[in-house]
Formats: sequence, structure tokens, C-alpha cells
Amino acid sequence: WMILANFTMKKNYKTTIAIGIALAVIANGVFSDSAFAVIRPNFCANLSRSISTLDQRVIVRENILKTRQTEKLANLKNNRNLRDIKLKELKQNVSTNLSATYSKMETLAKTDQQKTAVNNFKIAMENAVNTRTTSIDAAASAYRQEIDRIIASRNSAIDAAVQNFKNSYRGAVQNAKTNCTAGVKPLVARITFVEKVGAAKSNLISAKQKIVNPAPLIKSASTVYKNAVAEANQNFKTAAEKARADLKASF
Repeated sequence: WMILANFTMKKNYKTTIAIGIALAVIANGVFSDSAFAVIRPNFCANLSRSISTLDQRVIVRENILKTRQTEKLANLKNNRNLRDIKLKELKQNVSTNLSATYSKMETLAKTDQQKTAVNNFKIAMENAVNTRTTSIDAAASAYRQEIDRIIASRNSAIDAAVQNFKNSYRGAVQNAKTNCTAGVKPLVARITFVEKVGAAKSNLISAKQKIVNPAPLIKSASTVYKNAVAEANQNFKTAAEKARADLKASF
């Protein structure tokens, strides 16, 4: 049970961190210093061509981000399915082993007292198993909900940062078109455009840095989950030991 808990925590941590790192492709890929090479010297005459090129870069980089988010969430779902399969197998093994133990004890039971003791043992063990299962399932559900909340909150912050960047970029484009139409000198219009886009990029980077680091949140949720699993296992162990002791007293 603890192996499954650790497996789940490691996978969720990697997924959430990777989604956050993906934001960097917007800031660093679209408007790196070399990106402004597409803004030709005759800025206004070539504005439509330059903007078209930059627009495509925004679209490509945003699609990369969205793809990574989708892939990581799909991986998270797949990891959960794998955990559920392993947990189901573990439960089946426990049930099979207990059935074998019950059959063996029923064969050994000769007196009514012993038969009653075996039946009580079965009831006690089944209760212990069910209690542990219920506790761990509840802990797993709460843990998954918390991880989903952390990821959703982080994705929302990332999406908001990207949207603000796009709004600022579009504003810079519109301002450049207005300046060129109004007869502003191409060099001045170009400098203004570059400054506005540079500010948009800086704001995006700043927004990225302000997004809450998920690592402490994930670690906290993982600790709660791991402790709940450990407690459920300990309670099961205690109940099983008592059930065995009570059974042994009748033989």
C-alpha cells in the first residue's frame, strides 16, 4: 500500500512541475532578441508581413503550451488508472489469501466453540479489511481532489498570464498600425512597437515568477495522504493481531 502511495505522489509532482515549465516557451520562444529580425528597417511598409510572422509564432508557441498541458493531464489520468489497477490486484490478493486461511481454519475446527471462533475471526478480518479499504479510498480521493485543485489553479494562472500577454501584444500591434497610418516616422513607430512588445514579454516573465510554486502544496498533500495510508495499515495490523489472538485462544 505504501509503495502505491509513493508512486502516485512522484508522478503527480512531475506532472504539475512540467506544466509550469511549459509557460517559458511563450516568453522565450516568441519574442527572443532574434525574433525582432523579422521587423524590417522599413517598418510601416512591411508591417503586415512582420505582424503576420509574429502572429504565427504566438500561435505556434501557445499551441505547444496547450499540447503540453493536455499531455500532462492525460499522463496524470493514465497514472491514476495504473494505480487503480494495481490497487485492485492488491485487494484481490488479500481476498484470495484470506479465503485460503479461512478454509484452512474451518478444516481444523472440530468443536462448536472452535467453529464459532473461526466465524468470529472471519468477521473480524473482513471488518478490518473493509475499514482499511474505506480509509485508504477516502484518503486517495481527497488527495486526488487536492492535486486537481493545485493543477487547475496553476493552469488558470498560466492561462491568465498568457492571455494578458496576448492582449498587450495585440495592443502593441494596433498602436503600430495607428502610428503608421497617422504618418509617424517608421523608425519611431518601430521603436515604440518593440518597446511595447518587450514590456509585454517582461510582464509575462514577471507573472510566471509570481505563480505559486506547487512543490510545497504537493508535498503537503502527499504527506497527508501518506500518513492516512500508514494509519489505515497500522489500524488493520492491530485489528488483525487481535483477531488472530482471539482465534488462537480457542485452539
